[in-house]
Amino acid sequence: MAVTEARRSGQVVHEIIIDEDEQNWFTRIFGRGGFHLPPRPDRLIRVLPEIYLNLTQES
Repeated sequence: MAVTEARRSGQVVHEIIIDEDEQNWFTRIFGRGGFHLPPRPDRLIRVLPEIYLNLTQES
């Protein structure tokens, strides 16, 4: 509900998810393209610049 309300007010919502259980809850909450699920959480520091670049180019 908070994600929906934020988007209605014009805010961009994007989640970086670290989920070892590989559940599918994030698609339901954030929608397609509304999240990033790094395949190797231990290498998150390496993918953060790429995620940031993708987000800022979309704006």
